[in-house]
Amino acid sequence: MSDENPGGRRADRTAGPDSVGYGLAVCGAGPAGTGPFVAAARDGRLDELLDLGVVMIERRTPGSGGIGRYRIHANSLGNAFLEGVDGIAGGPLGWLAECPEARQLRAYAHRHPPLSLVGPFLDRVGEAVAGVLRAHPRCTVLTGTAVEEIDCLPGGGVAIRAVPEASGPVQTVTAARALIAMGADPDDELRHLDQPLDTLLGPIRDRTVHADHLIDRTRRPLTWLLRRIEQTGRLVIVGSSHSAWSVAHMLHRNELGGDTRGTDICMLARSDIRLLYGSASEARSEAYPFSDSDICPLSGRVNRYGGLRGPARDLARATLGLTEEPSPVRIVPLRHTPADTLREEFHRAGAVVLATGHRARLPRLRNPHAQDIVPLHANGGTVVNDLGHLVAIDGTTYPQFTLYGLGAGLRPSAAIGGEPSFHRRATGVWLYQNHFGSVLTRDLLSTGGRRAVCELPA
Repeated sequence: MSDENPGGRRADRTAGPDSVGYGLAVCGAGPAGTGPFVAAARDGRLDELLDLGVVMIERRTPGSGGIGRYRIHANSLGNAFLEGVDGIAGGPLGWLAECPEARQLRAYAHRHPPLSLVGPFLDRVGEAVAGVLRAHPRCTVLTGTAVEEIDCLPGGGVAIRAVPEASGPVQTVTAARALIAMGADPDDELRHLDQPLDTLLGPIRDRTVHADHLIDRTRRPLTWLLRRIEQTGRLVIVGSSHSAWSVAHMLHRNELGGDTRGTDICMLARSDIRLLYGSASEARSEAYPFSDSDICPLSGRVNRYGGLRGPARDLARATLGLTEEPSPVRIVPLRHTPADTLREEFHRAGAVVLATGHRARLPRLRNPHAQDIVPLHANGGTVVNDLGHLVAIDGTTYPQFTLYGLGAGLRPSAAIGGEPSFHRRATGVWLYQNHFGSVLTRDLLSTGGRRAVCELPA
């Protein structure tokens, strides 16, 4: 375990309620974990946040998390990744706007950059945030360290079991609050879908993979999958999210190896295909169907959060007949398609790709009575309230735990904008470094780093 600031405060799990070691423990130092520090610097409140006492705990190195591993393009323009640092007026993070990685990303300011280019910039952001924490006498950075368990303390606050990846003693870190941003795992749970896909997919599970296996460039190439697609000329994708369309785009462009051009792609969609438009008039000009509830009241954009962007959007537009470009994708509405028809699609396909989203990666959580906390999961993410506080399956809210990132996020609101029709969890680097980060900073500083206790449902 690496403890880069031995002078940082820490306390034993058995310590009394008045000996909480830090105001905030950041569990995970990817874009969601480092984003609030960018937001605080932009808002001129970084010193206040650091003065609470912050411990950052990360298994690897603060930075981009898994983003840099993905072989697809971002679903945001390049300037969305730069806006947070561009708004910082000097201070210890002010130089990020002019670092070499930022300058490279500016070439894509009005385009959708490949995530392999976004990753190095976010690595530099993580390095800078970690450096600021190390330099502060009340803060600590622990790398090479995994967060396995977090207990709510009876008097408020949390006790975190931090386990070194290599040799070293297990450490208990106490804090008033914990920001949990530890990434996410592929969600291949199918019982929440509208058809009994678990039963239908049972006979062909050996040729079923999650979209991450194709998107993540660090995974071993699935030669068997590509071979089966070539042999049959057919693929089924379950889901119609950005990752689903990105997989279809890569196969259509023959970017995964083999010869997958001309593959018949059956996309099982749970809902209507949503496209991002800059304005309602732009959407009308293409005869794209939408309603007033699809318009963000703050920006005027159509499907601001739920709409497809970049190359995925281009392919979807072609599939919907909004352009004259050919498309290999057939959209099959999952909700209204008989099980026998789905079974036939699966049987004929060479492989099935599950683009069914992610679940937030969480440590074991326990309430003040040492009972396990079961988080509530709905609408594509772990449920939190409008401040990012974790909501349990029994309705209890835990302000000790702030949670957002891939697999979790805030719902659209008057504060952060977004279309009212969007019922899923909003995530993204821009939100982490702007709205979400500001929400966390205001919430923390309004309590002065005091210990939080769980809020029982009314």
